[in-house]
Amino acid sequence: GALIGSEWERIMRIVAGVNRTLGIATAVVAAAALVWYLIRRRRRNRERVWHATRDALDPAAPSFLAGTDIAEGSAREAAAILVLEIAYADPVLTPEDRELVASHLRERWGLGGVGRPPEPGLEEDRRNRFRRYAARLRHRFGRGQRLELVERMWAVAFADGDGAIGRHEERLMHLAAELLGVGPGEVTELRHRLRTGPAT
Repeated sequence: GALIGSEWERIMRIVAGVNRTLGIATAVVAAAALVWYLIRRRRRNRERVWHATRDALDPAAPSFLAGTDIAEGSAREAAAILVLEIAYADPVLTPEDRELVASHLRERWGLGGVGRPPEPGLEEDRRNRFRRYAARLRHRFGRGQRLELVERMWAVAFADGDGAIGRHEERLMHLAAELLGVGPGEVTELRHRLRTGPAT
């Protein structure tokens, strides 16, 4: 009986050691997963314009909905979110200007789920970031796709002729062109064509 009792105690110590090791390993894995999630979330928050641009150029609507009102609505909403994120990223606009753009787009497109980002950094940092994004976008998306997005952005933000937000049209469309790697002249021509309608 004494032998069985000592063996039993030894087995229990081994099991307790294994449980302690598994507990530590589980805690380490959980901590690593939490750190990975926080870093990824922070990076996504810092690169909101990039993610909004990618989503707007490559809408998530299933292919069987292509060409339908649902897909077009999804693409327009993605374009509206991109205009909003560009306004939030622009240090030249005042906080009041950014809020004006945001409230116009929220009202028009129901963008309730878009959270407030941190205050924009320096203009030079924004330019460098947009330059990097433009290079990546030119490599990944054709010129036609990028011009189509500029057109959609103008339509969702400025086509209704709202004078309050309209005073920021020049700046925001300039930033859209810079971000998407499209020439300012092309954007000016596109805006003129959209305002005046197709030539007859």
